[in-house]
Amino acid sequence: MDVEILQELHTRYLPDASLRPETWNEAVAWATKVQYGVSGLLVPGEYEATWRAFDYLPDSISRNKKDYGEIPDFIWEESLKLCPDEDDLWRMGMSAYMAGKNQFAIAAWEPLAERGNGSAASNLAVIFNEIGDHETAQYWRHIEAQDDFHSATIPVDTSAPLYDPDSGEVTVGESRDGERLRIAVHKPGVGVRHGVIAGGKGVGKSNSMTLILLGAFSSGKYLLWLMDWSPEQKHYDPLKKAGVIDWFTGNNTERSLGMLSAAVRILEFRKGKGGYVDPTPEKPAIVIGVEEAHHLFNQSAEAASLCLQILREGADAGVSIFLTIPNIALESFGGNAELRAEVAANDKHWKFFMGAAGLPMLRDVTQIKRSPTSGDPFV
Repeated sequence: MDVEILQELHTRYLPDASLRPETWNEAVAWATKVQYGVSGLLVPGEYEATWRAFDYLPDSISRNKKDYGEIPDFIWEESLKLCPDEDDLWRMGMSAYMAGKNQFAIAAWEPLAERGNGSAASNLAVIFNEIGDHETAQYWRHIEAQDDFHSATIPVDTSAPLYDPDSGEVTVGESRDGERLRIAVHKPGVGVRHGVIAGGKGVGKSNSMTLILLGAFSSGKYLLWLMDWSPEQKHYDPLKKAGVIDWFTGNNTERSLGMLSAAVRILEFRKGKGGYVDPTPEKPAIVIGVEEAHHLFNQSAEAASLCLQILREGADAGVSIFLTIPNIALESFGGNAELRAEVAANDKHWKFFMGAAGLPMLRDVTQIKRSPTSGDPFV
């Protein structure tokens, strides 16, 4: 941020007009002075004559359970004026929406949507539906539908390997700019990763799951253990035809519990023995894929408990689990608040929120983090 803008804004934070602050030059000298041989509160920014907060300060605030809505409106307004490009406007809109500042989210996303960004238009439709303006929401849905990138299947270049052995990442699509989108199914030296894919019917959850599983299998370091609890029982048909599934239970409760129990026994054995942090063809990891997992959890509380144990303990034992669910409401986890909190609040796990419900779910995750094990953090 430019020094001149800091100078303009800083006095507006004073809680009492009778306070007599030091001069501006003294304040800048104090804020930029290296303290305890580490850093000043302000450090040089990316551009000349700009400053930014020392990384620890926003990190400390992000761990605080205070409401981000307490940021004064004049800061939101000034921040919008300073957004130089579309990426900044996108992030600004996300921050404002999470803070409950819909007016600033709208101000950030409208220019993007008017330039044809379907993702921004989709977010605007969500906001206007939430506030009851369905006519305006319908307009933004119309704009969204005109964006070929947003309405079409995200392309994946299958001529290139899906799995990167150096990073443990799998390619799951391409960004608007043509950049390959990757997620790490394994973090070298740390262990395998877990994830949840949430969204309504027809938004691409199963396709995303299939890409993750194919990428893992193509490495030669993973065994696929799969359950399909969808009514259609067809989500894994391509993988079954290819003969790459090591264990498949369908939607049979007893067999599903048998798979999860076996996975827990394996992770307990591996944790005691060690040496399974990094998968190899000789010591392969197991990735459990559960389609429409909410049906399983509502059928069996034991299954929810076993999945929770895998999420908490499976990483360094080479036992991974990925779930698809419709949303992150408590019902999607069979009423198990601990399981929902582990999935939503643990930043070590991947979270994919898809479709029109994706934006509200991102906000809901923030609320879950503030009260992770309560019966309902939304009240």
